[in-house]
Amino acid sequence: MALRIPPTVADVPGYQLQRPPLPLIYTPRSCGGAAPSCDSLLCMHKRELRRASRNASYKAALCGRCECALCLACAKPRNLWKAPSGQTLETVTTRTDPPFSFAYNPADADMKRMREQLVLEPVLTHAWHEATWRCCGSGGLVVDVGGNFGWYTLYSLALGCRVVVFEPVPLFQEALRLGVTLNPGFAARVELYGNVVYDTPGNYTLRVPLPGGMHKKKLGMTGMNGARGILKSDYNAKAATVSAGAVRIDDVLRGRDVCLLKADVEGYEPQVMQTAQTLLATREVPNLQLELSRTRKDAEQTCAAVKMLSRLSSLGYEFKQMQLAYDIDFATHSTNLVARRRSTPLGAASLPWPSLGC
Repeated sequence: MALRIPPTVADVPGYQLQRPPLPLIYTPRSCGGAAPSCDSLLCMHKRELRRASRNASYKAALCGRCECALCLACAKPRNLWKAPSGQTLETVTTRTDPPFSFAYNPADADMKRMREQLVLEPVLTHAWHEATWRCCGSGGLVVDVGGNFGWYTLYSLALGCRVVVFEPVPLFQEALRLGVTLNPGFAARVELYGNVVYDTPGNYTLRVPLPGGMHKKKLGMTGMNGARGILKSDYNAKAATVSAGAVRIDDVLRGRDVCLLKADVEGYEPQVMQTAQTLLATREVPNLQLELSRTRKDAEQTCAAVKMLSRLSSLGYEFKQMQLAYDIDFATHSTNLVARRRSTPLGAASLPWPSLGC
C-alpha cells in the first residue's frame, strides 16, 4: 500500500521551519597556492556589494573569485527544516525548467555540487527531460525505483507526470515527503511505496551510511542485503540498518503504460527488472534509466547484469552512455545508462557490450 503524503506541510506533523531563512553558502574555491593574494575583505565592502547588486556581469566575476566564495552577495537562498526524525533538511528552488522546491540532507556528500548548481546530475537531468516532457505534458506515468531524496520524482511531477516511487529508507522518505508537500499540486499525483523492489518475496535489510567522523553519508551508497549480499556501500562510514518488504513492479502497476522506468538500487537492478517482465512485454515503456554497477566480488551478479541488458536489447531497447564503460571491459564501478525503445531490436552482433564469459 502506498504511503500517504498530505497536500501541505502544515498537515505533516513534526516538520519545523527554522527561521530566519539562511543563505546557501558556496563551497570556498581553491586559490591554487595564491592564498596570500586573496583579499578576504573584498566581498564584504559595501561598495562592491552595491555594484554587484546592480551589475550581473560584475556579480558573476566577483563570485568567481576564490576570496569571494563565501560572500553573501553570491549566496543562493535556502531554508532549513527540522524533520520529525530529528534530521536537518535544506530546501532550495532548483535551476531547472520548470523549477521546483527540492528537499535534501545537507550532510550528504553527493549534494555538494547540487547546492552550487541547483541541478543534480545535469547530464542525466537533461536526458530525463528529453525522454519525458512530451509524455508528462499529457499526464503520463513515471516509475522511480530507488527514489532517494526524490530528485527525479519531483522533476517528473514538475513536468506534469504522475509518479510511482519506491523508497524503503525512512530518512529519504522524510525528505521526499517534504519536497512533495512544498510544491502545490504534487501530492495528488504521486504514490510513495516504502518497499524494496525485488524478485523474491520477503523482508530485506538495508545498510544506510550516516554522517560522522571524517565521513559524510552518500545517497548512492545505501546497500541492500539481498541474495548476493550487500553489493555496494560505504564501509568507512557509520551506518544504520532498516528493513522493508519486497514488492514487484508488475503487481503494483497492473497494466499501466509508463513514460520512463528508472532503477537505481546499488547493484540489484537485474532483480528489479525481473519484476517488470509483464510490463515490458505487454505495455508501452518507451524509456529506461538504469544505474549499472560492476560487482567485482560477485561474478554471478555481474553476469546477471549483462544478461539483463541482452534481454532488454531483444525487446528493442537501445542504450546510450555505455561505450566508455565497456571500452575498459566493464571495469567502472558504476555507470548510468539511458535507453529508448526502437521499433526493431538490434541484432546480437550489434550489442555494445562483451559477453564477459557469461
